[in-house]
Amino acid sequence: MNLKKIKKHFKRITRNYFGKFQIDIDISSCNLRCAMCPRGGISGLKNTARGLMDLELFKKIIAKFLRENVNVRRVVFGNWGEPLLNPELPKMITYAKDKLETHVDINTNLTYLKNPAEILESGVDIINISISGMRQEVYSKNHRGGDIRIVLANISRLLDIKNKKDIKGVQFLLTFHDFIYNKKDSELAMKFCEDHGLIFIHRRMYICSVEENIIFHEEKEKAAKFYNKFIDLEQEMNLQRTLNNVEECKLLNNRVTINFDGQLYRCCGVFDQKYLMGSFFDYRIRNIPNIRSEICSKCSKTPISFR
Repeated sequence: MNLKKIKKHFKRITRNYFGKFQIDIDISSCNLRCAMCPRGGISGLKNTARGLMDLELFKKIIAKFLRENVNVRRVVFGNWGEPLLNPELPKMITYAKDKLETHVDINTNLTYLKNPAEILESGVDIINISISGMRQEVYSKNHRGGDIRIVLANISRLLDIKNKKDIKGVQFLLTFHDFIYNKKDSELAMKFCEDHGLIFIHRRMYICSVEENIIFHEEKEKAAKFYNKFIDLEQEMNLQRTLNNVEECKLLNNRVTINFDGQLYRCCGVFDQKYLMGSFFDYRIRNIPNIRSEICSKCSKTPISFR
């Protein structure tokens, strides 16, 4: 083994055994069918399971990280699902904060909010709210099944409780997904954030999942008819690149993505249920980033812009 290979091997070992992991976890399925999400159905991908993770399963997942002495830098609730649908979320956040002593985020569409005080008092660090418009006719083009008026009302509820109870630490991010038709609403969202003390995140929208990118390149003419309604496809294609070395994939490096039923995803960018890898408990955590599956091989050869 030459010096270059030795350094590469040592870098991989130290990264996976001494680095801190991020847990991306779905504790529920989703209540929307966003057009640009694989759940929207345009790509024909399948992920039909519906349900909620129970608290005991979540505790077992955390216990495995502790038992294997794996440091966790962050727990992110919400990958393809909507975490606020799970009534156990506040307890899960508190449990993760207590056991792992780590940073906890929620990714949410905020169309459902049953227990706002419990959420805010759980110890959550960031609530990241996804929108794509400030007017319903704009918002609903992508966030199908959602109502922006409910989202904005729920933001106000959270802020009122935070102020009344003087809850410290939690930050609110409003992530605005940039489409070709919502530029005016982006300005409205930025003004809303300035007025209400939220952090505004302007995110370029792209072809989301690994599988959708594969399909796009296989059926480019057909897929373009759909994507041209939402994104600047020329820009998207200019930003796309392949991954020459799978070991350099940032979606695999010290990250573990778990479904609400305890099954393991290859990464947070994989959606289709046929690529689920079985029970998370069947794997040693530190070995997970090094697993090379069928979808990894396809992904590495596919131009993808979110790289």
